[in-house]
Amino acid sequence: MFRHSLLLLIAASFSVATADAVPAEDAAEAVWVKRWAERSKDFAAQRDRARDIVLASFDIAIRKSDSQPGLTPAARTDRRKELQEGKETFEKTGAFPTDDDFVGGQFEYALKVNKAAIPLTVLIDEVIAEGTKTKDATLERQGLKMKQDLEKQLGGASRLVGGSVWHGELRRPGGGTIPYHLYVGKMGEGGLFKGHVEDSPGAQGNWSYDVEGQTRALGLEYRMTKSVRGNFSAVAVNGIVSGDRMIAKVVSVAGKGKPVSSTIVLKRVK
Repeated sequence: MFRHSLLLLIAASFSVATADAVPAEDAAEAVWVKRWAERSKDFAAQRDRARDIVLASFDIAIRKSDSQPGLTPAARTDRRKELQEGKETFEKTGAFPTDDDFVGGQFEYALKVNKAAIPLTVLIDEVIAEGTKTKDATLERQGLKMKQDLEKQLGGASRLVGGSVWHGELRRPGGGTIPYHLYVGKMGEGGLFKGHVEDSPGAQGNWSYDVEGQTRALGLEYRMTKSVRGNFSAVAVNGIVSGDRMIAKVVSVAGKGKPVSSTIVLKRVK
């Protein structure tokens, strides 16, 4: 099961657009290939709808920029050009401008694309699980390669690699912010990683902790495994990686206190 069609998918450099052309050798394999083709088409349609929403949002912002309050006519011109360039870049590459003005739109778009991709990741999980169950190392490796290739095409979790460093800020519910650094250490083929977080680096006695996490499509999650300094008793992070930007929800507990929800916005700096 799976072997013949997977070899062809990987030989074709793994494309959701070509998966429906892959023949199958047996009934079980044929069912899997059919499900893959159907889910690939659903993914492409949902991704295109999400892109259309982003482009429409750019158009609205561009129109509004000509009457944006608080800006001089010259500054409005700068703002309009900035938005037009942002739209052009997204239209050509699917990437958002790197400045923080576009964080909200980027996060919403990434969430939609990630949700659309999950059914594909479920099918890939079936391949990996089948390889593990049957002790078929080749099949298992093929499934892992499919996961890596999908994440590379999506442009998200594949940027979270061993040795990468992510800097940014943690935004507290009350509006305050502190620096937040994530250092990714060992990274496995299947997306399991270990790392370290410096919470408010540079401050005397800042809190820090080790983490372990995993990736799935554009999504990532990690949890504290060891408190190195400070009083955190638990930290859980769930979010999205889109290009070189990470946006995630952080739920932390200090000592025996209540859970506190915050948001991190990070950029890859290494």
